[in-house]
Amino acid sequence: MQILAIETSLRQASVGLLKLSPDSRSLQEIEIQLDPDRKTTAELVPTIQRMYQSAGLDIRQNDLITTCSGPGSFTGLRIGITVAKTLAHVIGCQVCGINTLELIADCWLKANPEQAETRELISVMDAQRNEVFAQTFRVVQQEVQPSSKISIIARKELEHSQVPVIVGGDERLFGKLIELSNAFFTRIDPLRLAELSSSRREDWTSPAHLLPNYHRKSAAEEKAENSN
Repeated sequence: MQILAIETSLRQASVGLLKLSPDSRSLQEIEIQLDPDRKTTAELVPTIQRMYQSAGLDIRQNDLITTCSGPGSFTGLRIGITVAKTLAHVIGCQVCGINTLELIADCWLKANPEQAETRELISVMDAQRNEVFAQTFRVVQQEVQPSSKISIIARKELEHSQVPVIVGGDERLFGKLIELSNAFFTRIDPLRLAELSSSRREDWTSPAHLLPNYHRKSAAEEKAENSN
């Protein structure tokens, strides 16, 4: 199985290429982090092309293209999903969208196996306006399971959290997002995105059915509503 993972929901975009054996053993892994100071629109496709050239693999052999479906940056989600759908349509493979907050929680747990006894955690990411997207997860047999819906809350509401707060993104970029003793930063691993998607065949779909979940209206939409 050959999977391309595209992650553009955060400022630090990344791509990953995972090749698995029939029994799901990893045969080849490549990950590239894009420069956050350069435009993702200009860098994403050329980076994917270089990654396949480096791996000596043909994208036309892909079984799946996966990406985060939200929440996240409006522009970032649109870019990632558009590229995923376009490439999948051209090469004739399926796509899969993964909840960004679930991926953040999962990446933190996999990167910190000593935290396997954690029973519950809150996964968050920047929603701007001093707010965050947030979702609570249970940890069951070292896997995260959602125990609440995705919500938008003020950052200050996390000050009294009794469970770990997992912040998605590079601490160098988001270091001021949350300042709590029980806050932990984790980067999104595109290879983990590919691994999660490989085991969720029930969520594989045609490119036409992959849609972003913004979980809030854009500033332009809110402005238009307020002017009416």
